[in-house]
Amino acid sequence: MTCAFIVLTHMGPENLARLSSRLDPHEVHVHVDSKLGKSEFDAFVSKTARLPNVSFVARHRSAWASWGLVAAAMEGLKAAMKSSAWSHVMLLSGQDYPLMSAEEMRLFFDAHRELSFVAHWRLPTSLWGKDGGMRRVRYWHQPMLGKRVFIPIPRRHPADIAPVGGPMYWCLNREAATALLEFFETRQEVVNFYRHVWIPDELFVPTAVMNGPCSQQVAGEALTYIRWSNPGSAHPDMLTLEDGPKLLAAAAHGSGVGGHARRKLFARKINYVRDRALLDFLDQAAI
Repeated sequence: MTCAFIVLTHMGPENLARLSSRLDPHEVHVHVDSKLGKSEFDAFVSKTARLPNVSFVARHRSAWASWGLVAAAMEGLKAAMKSSAWSHVMLLSGQDYPLMSAEEMRLFFDAHRELSFVAHWRLPTSLWGKDGGMRRVRYWHQPMLGKRVFIPIPRRHPADIAPVGGPMYWCLNREAATALLEFFETRQEVVNFYRHVWIPDELFVPTAVMNGPCSQQVAGEALTYIRWSNPGSAHPDMLTLEDGPKLLAAAAHGSGVGGHARRKLFARKINYVRDRALLDFLDQAAI
């Protein structure tokens, strides 16, 4: 079985084409931020026109920390569900790149059909400050002009749901993906609540999955290699050619960088123009 990939992007049509070509024959469902105009969007379509594995989904404004990132991922999930060819669906960004061949990736997913991969932690957690991240769900939030705006009046959390956090990037098997989409479409009161948590892309999917019927089949692993040299930074490190051997080792034997995983399938962030040499190295040396 293949995997379906959902790619959220807002820059670099050439990046998308190179990434999608490396993933062929796996499906690639692309969300392009609606802040981009028609001519900019058309460039993504044009650059991938010859790739049969690429399709585009309905667009949302998907600014940092906004609900639009969740909405974009759900559009990709709905599109993926129209195909029966895949065993897993995985969320990526446009600055990710595979650490293994498409065939090796297929073998990985075939060997783990019963598992989903979602790094996660129950709230409160020491990973998210002195209140354990509860402030993120307790108060109404809305990002405005890249800043955090909130109303300091406590809200009542949905009673039957335990809040769970985790990285934005996840990988679900077919059963868990089906359950997530059903949760999204039927639990409107939870969706409405999580529209206004702080950074909902780090809360909604982990919460929905870990409160769902497939939670016992979730491995708390992060399949993407993301390095944060400065934990207080808003952005992870940009990876360069010097990181190439470490990335290949992570693909072969696993790594704890960016969260433990038995194997790392992707790396981010990579500047596709400045660090083209890293991409070439990964293409030539990937398993």
